[in-house]
Amino acid sequence: MPGAILPDRRRRLRSAFLLLFLAIALLFSLLYPFFQQRLHSMFAGEKFHEAPTVGAFAPGFELQSLEGERVSLSSLRGKPTVINFWATWCTPCILEMPNLEEYYQRYTGQFEILAINAGESEQNVHKFVENIGVTFPILLDPGLETQYRYRVSGLPTTYVLDSDGIIQFVHLGQLSESQLAKYLASVGVIE
Repeated sequence: MPGAILPDRRRRLRSAFLLLFLAIALLFSLLYPFFQQRLHSMFAGEKFHEAPTVGAFAPGFELQSLEGERVSLSSLRGKPTVINFWATWCTPCILEMPNLEEYYQRYTGQFEILAINAGESEQNVHKFVENIGVTFPILLDPGLETQYRYRVSGLPTTYVLDSDGIIQFVHLGQLSESQLAKYLASVGVIE
């Protein structure tokens, strides 16, 4: 008789462990985003930032350009600005560069482009830029701090700011010429 109770007891014990495991897994899945944000903030040395959204001021930054100059976003207030996050290995990034360059040349002085490279070495970026021949400022973000601050989830990602530094558009993926024209028209570059 005691042997008959043992299998039933094991079954209940297994069920209890399974329930406990599922409860822990559910709790972990619910709390993971909270702890992930807090842990990243602790190690990044700053408070957690929400993703910048349309209608909000663009988060400030200061990065080094390929020419060795420090460029800050705040220095461009008063001029519409396109912030483009990209990488040399990103095919859509490469494909949209000629359109960005064409509009940068066509509307010289009317808006600014800040192309922020996603953590690659200065040497690789410099070689790439020489080959593709763009003239707009290329900024280096070696620790990806600015990319993190903007919550970039894929490349390319483009933010279009008006002259007050307010985000008017956020575009994930390759920009077509017509999209770029539409965005620039909306911030007063193209009439």
